[in-house]
Amino acid sequence: MEWSRYNIIVQGNKEDVIIYNSFSNALIVLKNNEFHKYQTKLPTTGTLVENGIIVHNQKEQDLLLKYRFTKYKFNNRIPTFYIAPTMDCNLSCFYCFEGNNKKKEYISNETENNIIQYIKSFHNNRIYIIWFGGEPTLNINPIVRIYNELRNSGIEIESSMITNGTLLSTSNLRKLVSINLKHIQITIDGTKEQHDKRRFYKNGKGTFDSIISNITTLIRETNINLTIQVTTDKNNVYAYSDICALMNEQFGKEIMQERITVGVNFVQNRTDDPILAQCTFNSQKKANFYLENHLKADKKTQIEFLFPRLAGPCMYSSIDTIAVDSGGYLYKCIEHIGDISQSVGNINTKKIDNYKFVKAVLCTDPFEDKNCKHCNILPICGGGCPLDRIKRQEEGADINLCPMYKGNIEKIIKRVYELQN
Repeated sequence: MEWSRYNIIVQGNKEDVIIYNSFSNALIVLKNNEFHKYQTKLPTTGTLVENGIIVHNQKEQDLLLKYRFTKYKFNNRIPTFYIAPTMDCNLSCFYCFEGNNKKKEYISNETENNIIQYIKSFHNNRIYIIWFGGEPTLNINPIVRIYNELRNSGIEIESSMITNGTLLSTSNLRKLVSINLKHIQITIDGTKEQHDKRRFYKNGKGTFDSIISNITTLIRETNINLTIQVTTDKNNVYAYSDICALMNEQFGKEIMQERITVGVNFVQNRTDDPILAQCTFNSQKKANFYLENHLKADKKTQIEFLFPRLAGPCMYSSIDTIAVDSGGYLYKCIEHIGDISQSVGNINTKKIDNYKFVKAVLCTDPFEDKNCKHCNILPICGGGCPLDRIKRQEEGADINLCPMYKGNIEKIIKRVYELQN
């Protein structure tokens, strides 16, 4: 028996020792005397063994972790498709990662039909679709047609939509209800004054009032669940708490029922934009953001944001997730959508670049990185963004792959312990 390499051990108060294991995501608190007893004589059964804190053999646990990651990559039980019916957008958000890739391109009948045939070729009777863009509600009729055609072919479809929320009229909402849409994600960047400076129409007019009005209509006329994502950088660090207050004031019942949830997205600089570089958080600043409670949130919410989660599958390195733009180009990451140079194929020409596809799945393995495979937070990190890993491998770019937990996990676990007590 031996202690797991994935243990993070922190002194709590004078009497407590906190043990967090990133492999099992378990947090155990022991009294000092218990901990010292286990230091001299390791148990062979019980809570510490059941939670992976004490293991029979470290190589076995490492192998199980590699198996878990590999299983994520090749699990194609429910294929997931990001589909953009248009790359056009009615807003001009300064931090949009699509940048110049947004263009007035709308899906053709040929592409629409080929998307249907492409999805059918997976021979799955259940699929998941995320309607994306551009702004998908600018071209909503093809969404309805694609859904109906697949549904009439006997395919069970669960779907959601990422939208800016400005076009969720009663008419459009009825169409979304008709395709059994279960969830919508909308971005709001703070109070009206703050939001309207960041998310505005192409004529410069703010979008806050339209979005709030449409959310009211959505709640009143549908059963669709809603996630509000607050896109955050150094210029709006308290936007999350402002939006939580607003949502509780106007939609308190739906917040209590968890029909409306509020989350945080950090602005990322994927295009080496000097303006974005000045306002984005690095991994250390993200950790400080949570540790110093810039969310201005209650204890339960702080714990939810702080407590690590086991690394899940990334669409880039998974064989069962793909994005399709309005021109029929296929992508392994939604951050590439619209950038034809990054496509892995096109459903209209029926050509797939097998090398690009395989490279996405197989060339981003953190277990091939000596620094990652021996790291005690690998199970919650997953090796970082695979796009950054490839950029570092191929271009020698000086990119930090590590998340906010690296160098901060002890502080984070200690803070969770303090909040729980």
